[in-house]
Amino acid sequence: MPFSDLKENISQLLLAVHRDLVSEQDKESAAYFFSGLVTKVTHIESATHLLLFLKQLINHESLDKNLPTSRYMSFYLRLECYLSECELIVLDNIAADIFKQVKGPGFNLGCLGSSYSINDSKGNIYPVPQRVSRIMNIIRNENMSSNQRLKEVKEIQIAVPAHQSSYLFWNTTDKSTNEFISNLQCG
Repeated sequence: MPFSDLKENISQLLLAVHRDLVSEQDKESAAYFFSGLVTKVTHIESATHLLLFLKQLINHESLDKNLPTSRYMSFYLRLECYLSECELIVLDNIAADIFKQVKGPGFNLGCLGSSYSINDSKGNIYPVPQRVSRIMNIIRNENMSSNQRLKEVKEIQIAVPAHQSSYLFWNTTDKSTNEFISNLQCG
């Protein structure tokens, strides 16, 4: 699902809950809360920010107070579904960023190059650093949930400081690879 469609679906879901709450007398503050959420969603510009918003919303304490699970079960289920869709968009964006780097400035692979590679949808093969290859393998792993894949990519990102750059040895991590992985938008 395209990002703009996902944003629209989330806005419509929040708006429907807002309309439902407006009709109840003791739920004015909850209705106002949902009205603010709709406004926030319209101003979100990236899938990463939308992902963070959805995670915060799902864990927000006022949801449990104002939306009984029994009555709003479909709301919670759709919210979880939209969270998964957003995670897939973030993963696709990471893959796109990797291919943009590969096809643009590329990665500094040192004198001996790299024994790791990735291929694009046309079958073109590009040599990449080991961790970039791992990230792409994780993104493409259909046996894992989008949440699991995103967590594993984040783990690689968190471990970046452990991969020190050096110019004294062959085939060591280049500083630009560490910077690239650190700057990936994982949510």
